[in-house]
Amino acid sequence: MVDDSELRLLGDSAEAFLAARASSGRLRAGGPALDPDIWAAMAEQGWLGMCLPEAQGGLGMDASAACVLTEAFGAALLPDPFIAMALMPSLLLAALPGAGDEIAAGIAAGERLVTVAWQEAAENLAPLPRDAVVERNGDHLVLRGRKVCVPAIASAGEWLVTAVLDGASALLRVDPALRGVEVEQVLLVDGTRMGAVSFAQVRLDETAVLARGDEVERATARMIAGGQLALAAQLYGIAKASLHISLRYMETRVQFGSAIARFQSLRHRAVDLKIGLELARAALRDARRPHGAGDQAISAAKASASEAAVATSRAGIQLHGAMGFSDEADIGLYHKAALTGAAWLGSARLHRTTSTQGRGRDRESA
Repeated sequence: MVDDSELRLLGDSAEAFLAARASSGRLRAGGPALDPDIWAAMAEQGWLGMCLPEAQGGLGMDASAACVLTEAFGAALLPDPFIAMALMPSLLLAALPGAGDEIAAGIAAGERLVTVAWQEAAENLAPLPRDAVVERNGDHLVLRGRKVCVPAIASAGEWLVTAVLDGASALLRVDPALRGVEVEQVLLVDGTRMGAVSFAQVRLDETAVLARGDEVERATARMIAGGQLALAAQLYGIAKASLHISLRYMETRVQFGSAIARFQSLRHRAVDLKIGLELARAALRDARRPHGAGDQAISAAKASASEAAVATSRAGIQLHGAMGFSDEADIGLYHKAALTGAAWLGSARLHRTTSTQGRGRDRESA
């Protein structure tokens, strides 16, 4: 377990790292979601493999510690897919010791760009694969099925794919260049890309199987929960920065001879936004506790942070007036990032249902 002093040092490192790397100009220019130089610098900091055990080249931290980074990344609008291509594959492989150790070491070093294809229907967060199936055909394997909501798909050089093999869950390493792999990419509102992948009789050999059995389902569930927790922290960072930008603008914008921060209706609006932000902070704090309420607490944190980020950034655009809709205003970039993050790994509506009723093993949205 990481102590508070280590977390403070991690936060200070993130602040110094981000101070020298402004992201708004890069986002406006439509640059790549993954900057190789930034990715290499993150690897040098040890962040890409921070949740891998030392035996796999990591720092042995957990997703709660990663929240210190993702909150800072959200506040700075860093678009590089840390959660999708570093944290989540690390959590998955860390829970499967001996499986994919070479891949894990490559992730930590920044030398392998990996994303995980596990989801089979939008808003279905079940860790158990059903539709993706691997069958034996002589001396090789054949993969068929479909995965959706695959993050950072344009940046990844290899995929970790969950599927059913011999009636049990399995984790596979799949090269996206293999024959029979078809990718449908979607450009998201914040400029990043997500995709759906179809596997049409994709031929694999036995070495593609990294792990199999119930441990794959448990590792996938751990990965999903860790990703949701880190994403909640990132959304909280977006919400906090959005409110700060808006309050600062209200102090400088003058109407009728007075700063709009003095207008009673706008002050009430700001108070409401602060309350939502504090609720998100409290939910995130509860979810990060070592012996907290588990998945239900994480769902509550993801829902609260999603709602706070979207509401605060949307209100920020309104408080800026016409300026908020211009390309020059950062608040619009925060709103786009909030919309994307709120939709990924379960919407607020789905997580509200989960946090109040408990997460079923194969829960799907109605």
